[in-house]
Amino acid sequence: MLRLVDGWRVACVAFSPDGGVLAAGSWLPAKFPTAGLLRFWRVAAGWEPVAVPTRNPVECLAFHPAGRTLAHLGVPAARTAEFLRPDTVHLYPLTGADEFEPHRLDWAEFGPPGAPVPRVSCLAFTGDGRRLIACTRRFGLLGSRPGEWAFWRFERRGERSAVARRARRTDRAWAAAPLPDGHRVVLAGERGVSVSEVGPGADPEPKRPEFRRAGRAVAAAPVGDLIAGADGNRVLLWRVAGPDPVGECGGHSGPVNALAFSPDGARLASGGGDERVIVWGLAAGTETVRYDWNVGSVRGLAFAPDGLTLAVAGDRGLVVVDVE
Repeated sequence: MLRLVDGWRVACVAFSPDGGVLAAGSWLPAKFPTAGLLRFWRVAAGWEPVAVPTRNPVECLAFHPAGRTLAHLGVPAARTAEFLRPDTVHLYPLTGADEFEPHRLDWAEFGPPGAPVPRVSCLAFTGDGRRLIACTRRFGLLGSRPGEWAFWRFERRGERSAVARRARRTDRAWAAAPLPDGHRVVLAGERGVSVSEVGPGADPEPKRPEFRRAGRAVAAAPVGDLIAGADGNRVLLWRVAGPDPVGECGGHSGPVNALAFSPDGARLASGGGDERVIVWGLAAGTETVRYDWNVGSVRGLAFAPDGLTLAVAGDRGLVVVDVE
């Protein structure tokens, strides 16, 4: 086990598509001059960290499929002195050259002036890299609930990709995960899990059963047609084309906050508020293993492309572990 962050709350984590970079986002305590921190580790360089202070907490992030750009909340403090809303998404160029224009995207584009600022809860690129999805959460008397979601569609113009279209969806989703077909996503919504095209007029295809509470985590296998969604402290599995579950994974005593499939789709990792990570063997003859790596309530999970390494982010830090 390699402990990369100890004692800090880490909200999200992701490996680049080639496995060469691990990225993680954090909140910072009030005593620090900035509200958030974006960290990178280059695996081939011996896990030496690069820290980027940000103006807002980095609560979610997503690598572009090409691996050269990272979308994240929390604009780097060094890039601007102007006031930025907490829902501003930054497109961070890992190579040093901006590939997208503009490199900042704002949820305010979708609402009237003075509208309440949403909390962006998830970012995800579609598999073809042409759309960036942002899900939100809203607050009410009964706590947090899924909010509306939106997307930006990019087209290549010269050396950069520019926003060609943006649209807001009125159906609600807390989280999204791209499907292998490149243009659809699986959504964790108000009443459960659904599959949807990424377009302004597409109708989501709901899965059964309807959840008693809002779903907070979803995942899609990179190969094959399995998808997973968290319903409280249990995880359900579906085929993309079928409405009914094909499997269920229990074992958590608290709500499941994070899900991640291995690259071959043969294993599923789940992490929850019970501070436990369970790696489920989905293929015949594979083993299900339970772990507690002392990271607190689990907030994010990411398999490396080799399928042997798992990054686990939680309220008390970040670890990278071998899960052969």
